[in-house]
Amino acid sequence: MEFHTFGDKNNKTVVLIHGVLTPWQIWERQITVLKEKYYVIVPALNGHIEDHKSEFISVEDEAQQIETYIRQKQTGSVFVLCGLSMGGVIAYKIFEKNNLHVENLILDGAPFILTRQEDSDLYR
Repeated sequence: MEFHTFGDKNNKTVVLIHGVLTPWQIWERQITVLKEKYYVIVPALNGHIEDHKSEFISVEDEAQQIETYIRQKQTGSVFVLCGLSMGGVIAYKIFEKNNLHVENLILDGAPFILTRQEDSDLYR
């Protein structure tokens, strides 16, 4: 996994996670706008890195790598955690472990069903 960062590290953190079979660059327009006010972290998921081979093992493994990076680099606090498609599943895995302080969770087209009542309450 590679991490691309944009903006001032002292600003609130926004994490954008792309989906499977889409490159991290899918977020370029959002990065252009957000980097002016936020510190933007965009991981390139394993199996999606251009200049060297990497292997996507599991959603849980990707979530753990992103969580570890945020804890080490941003003291575990995220203003916005956003995931697109399978990136949304990864974002939710990070969120549900509750090891980071996540103020806002945005899931776009994440292919899963919430089955626990406390998860369903998120959408009320």
